[in-house]
Amino acid sequence: MKSKNDVGTTITVCRYRIRDAKEAKVWIKIFDKWYTPEEFESDCNRRVNKYDMVMGFTHEDIKLIDPIAAIKSGRKHISELENKLLTFTKKVIKYYQEGPDYKMDDEDE
Repeated sequence: MKSKNDVGTTITVCRYRIRDAKEAKVWIKIFDKWYTPEEFESDCNRRVNKYDMVMGFTHEDIKLIDPIAAIKSGRKHISELENKLLTFTKKVIKYYQEGPDYKMDDEDE
């Protein structure tokens, strides 16, 4: 299996993706890192080698994503996690209030 340092894409591909991101008013995400188009451009220019390759990711790893949609999705995910945590917290409190012999309701499981 190749490491991130063994793969790359051309600076030309990066420039096309930067142009596309600017036109669509979206950001670039590679793995779990977010870039504005300008940040990505700066990073690519800094990392380009003498063969016009930018190492560490392939063209398939460059995702153009609306950051506002990502925020909305993240908020939804956080809300779901908060609900699960609340349910678990209630179960723990009930256990310690009523003792280990209390019978679980269906909603406790």
